[in-house]
Amino acid sequence: MISLIDLSYRPESLSYYEFVLPISTILMHLNISHTIRYWREEGNLKGTQGCILCGTALADNEFVSDMSRFSWIASSSIPILGICAGMQVLSLVAGGTLKEEPIIGMQEITSLETGPYELMGLHKQFSGFELHKYITDIPSSCTPLAISGERVVAMRHQTRPWYGVMFHPEVRNEWVLDQFIMIVSTNTDNQ
Repeated sequence: MISLIDLSYRPESLSYYEFVLPISTILMHLNISHTIRYWREEGNLKGTQGCILCGTALADNEFVSDMSRFSWIASSSIPILGICAGMQVLSLVAGGTLKEEPIIGMQEITSLETGPYELMGLHKQFSGFELHKYITDIPSSCTPLAISGERVVAMRHQTRPWYGVMFHPEVRNEWVLDQFIMIVSTNTDNQ
């Protein structure tokens, strides 16, 4: 079971239809059982084998004002994929900071790691769609996985199965979700 976390400012907002539902649709096509939960809802992740923190609209950053809602991440042993706003959450939980740098559109991305069991898979160069107001510095506990120019656009935590991407794999890079599912299926820790 994968839990999708909707980070938008209210349940079933336009961001839900643009950023959460496409991820859900991809998982349905992959026959992956999943649930969707709004980030402010109290919930138990028992039985969850992986979690995806979904992206939001450009100006939808309300989740940053209540980071205590993400305290569960620090003690979680399940694989977590943060997409755009989700990568921002993971970075903040790991001690990073955000800075304003709006980017909208297709960007050329270079993977710094490739391999069949890595988040970037065997993709060395690809285009990814970015839509965000903030970028994150990469905390010292995380390793860059991909860059676009000088910006880090994908990362992983060095000791926990946390991964983040600033681009939106639901737009053009569904293989990132395939790779994450592979990571989830090989994770031996359960929450």
